[in-house]
Amino acid sequence: GQAWKQLFVQQKTLIRGGWDEVDPSSVFAQIDAFMQRCRDLCTVCHGQLQFCRSIASSDILKSFGGSLKGNATIKSLYEIEDGFLKHVERLKHLNYNILDVNTTRWHEDYTIFKSGMKDLEVMMSNVINTACDGISTIEDGINLLSSFIELSKTESMKLSIERKLSEIYQLSMQQTLSIKKDFDKYCKSQ
Repeated sequence: GQAWKQLFVQQKTLIRGGWDEVDPSSVFAQIDAFMQRCRDLCTVCHGQLQFCRSIASSDILKSFGGSLKGNATIKSLYEIEDGFLKHVERLKHLNYNILDVNTTRWHEDYTIFKSGMKDLEVMMSNVINTACDGISTIEDGINLLSSFIELSKTESMKLSIERKLSEIYQLSMQQTLSIKKDFDKYCKSQ
């Protein structure tokens, strides 16, 4: 789209005459709308990567173990995946061509989809937070977050993981300071 606009402006300057009144925004409105529609559909694809990643076929399940908390985490991940699939199913059954930029109903339907995606991101963040609650060892925290890193594809999910990594780092610092304190205490007693 941008290359065509640049070419239009170049040609407009080369050809003098009636082209001065032509507004490029009116000429390229359809192309701009189509480009935006394509970006919207890319967002749907990113959602597919984030929320619908065939959890069962990956090694992620192993990292959550067979504990009650691990099973609850896995159940929540499947519920999020199911929620995303319902949103996609709704888009599949729209009774118009989603690539037709003259159809204004897309904006309403896409807004509903985006709202659903935001809800799923909040749910995913809550799953991460709940799964990480009560982590007492650095190793457990790193193993758990490694699994979530594999699941995190969107920027908001990556930020959520980064916050948890920061908490694991703080735990690491606390444990290191405790060991140092014990070591210094031991050295003074010798």
